[in-house]
Amino acid sequence: MDTVRNNTELVKTEEDLEALFNNHTQTKAFNHLPYLYSFTKSQYKTQLTVNNLLKRYTTEPTGLISSDNQGQLSAWYVLNSLGIYNVIPGSQQYIIGLPQFDKAVITLSNNKKFTILNSGASITRSNIYIQGLNLDKSGYTKLYLNYADIAKGGEFEVFTGTMPNKLFMQDLEKPTLKVVE
Repeated sequence: MDTVRNNTELVKTEEDLEALFNNHTQTKAFNHLPYLYSFTKSQYKTQLTVNNLLKRYTTEPTGLISSDNQGQLSAWYVLNSLGIYNVIPGSQQYIIGLPQFDKAVITLSNNKKFTILNSGASITRSNIYIQGLNLDKSGYTKLYLNYADIAKGGEFEVFTGTMPNKLFMQDLEKPTLKVVE
């Protein structure tokens, strides 16, 4: 993604760059692009990019940027607002992004609950970078949640701040590129 960002033939202005990265609203096949940073040494750029995309959606009549195609963009928005996204269909991994709420509770089919907390969101909306992670009150060292972690219920806490914590992010286990059959 940075290759595209730094390509002066493709990107001459900030508007060009935004058009390329925000193409997910026209071509749904690009919805996963912000999360590709999670597979690189620049994982923190996922939070920045997702946050910028989510800010474009509003409650105004023009707030849904493009055709929703059977709710696909709405589903993208909901998952990203929760701070998780399944980049690879068929994978059991949900890459961690940036929760938009102080607290979100998912009621599961087994009547258990999975709660996502973002401690930084209550302080300021400028806290867009992951500083730390806990799963069920214990330090969490992966850049993704497994579906099994969500399905059993529990609490996932994301600590956010205004500056990227590159040292913390580089030590997180990255997601894998494999589909479970």
